[in-house]
Amino acid sequence: MLNRALAISLTLAAMLCSSAAAWADTLQGGVTQVEAVAPSLLPGAVYDRAKIANRITNWYRIPVWLAGTRQRTEIRSNAGVVKNVRSRERGRQLDADGHIWEASREPIFYDIDRGELVSHTILTKSEPLLLTRRKVILRLGGTMVAAKKTGDVIVDVMQWEEIHTLTPGPNNTVDGLISETRNFDKNGKLTLLSTEPKYYTEYLVAEFQAIDKDNRFDYKKEFAEFLHKAGKDNLIPP
Repeated sequence: MLNRALAISLTLAAMLCSSAAAWADTLQGGVTQVEAVAPSLLPGAVYDRAKIANRITNWYRIPVWLAGTRQRTEIRSNAGVVKNVRSRERGRQLDADGHIWEASREPIFYDIDRGELVSHTILTKSEPLLLTRRKVILRLGGTMVAAKKTGDVIVDVMQWEEIHTLTPGPNNTVDGLISETRNFDKNGKLTLLSTEPKYYTEYLVAEFQAIDKDNRFDYKKEFAEFLHKAGKDNLIPP
């Protein structure tokens, strides 16, 4: 039963990517090899996010409709609908003009419940490709660890790189289009390149609130340093 659930889990992992048609070839000709997975994330080890180092690599503005905590419950494609529950929180600081900024805080963690297993997603890349008032395109990448719910023992691991296109939907939702995924094995070798489009909807769980500090980062301090280095001292919040 567990092996069947694992097979389903890893098959569904290929469904986590997005891009608009104009960006469909963004990853074509891209990397075919990435770094090998760290030993602490290999099968047999116990998953422990506290051992993974934290850093902020970038800040970028996001529109109001994308900010806050949102949850998706499923992914839709021509093959049907599959359960895929995960929450994402976007937006960390407000500048002096009232614009919302997101931090590329690495890694970002979120978990996907797949029944007997939990897919622990470790997002290590969040690169904005296009930021407008009505569309946001992000290149994302990271590692997905499939672990048993009891004991969090890792049973499999994969790496991925993908592009997400996000647009505002009705009733304060966000629509996501998934059109290309690159998967890599534990050794960093390319195992899948998929361009099958898939779709999801994110529902608002909590409104955006600026966060100055948590147990990982001093966001206000790092945001001010980022703006100063960018020559935008006029945007540093009070």
